[in-house]
Amino acid sequence: MPDEKPEAQFIDFHNSSMDFQVEARVLDVEMKDLLESRIRHAIATLFMEHGIRLASLPSERME
Repeated sequence: MPDEKPEAQFIDFHNSSMDFQVEARVLDVEMKDLLESRIRHAIATLFMEHGIRLASLPSERME
């Protein structure tokens, strides 16, 4: 159906990530990878603009 809206589901937490599943219907399967990349870049840009950083593990000290 052309009027189907994309859906996003929050799947899980991990040590340094939050997992989401985004589903959107595409008419051109060859565009799928490009669309996924653009979505990831848009999310990363929004995170940077709003000062959101993923958690990271503390560096281990060399002794």
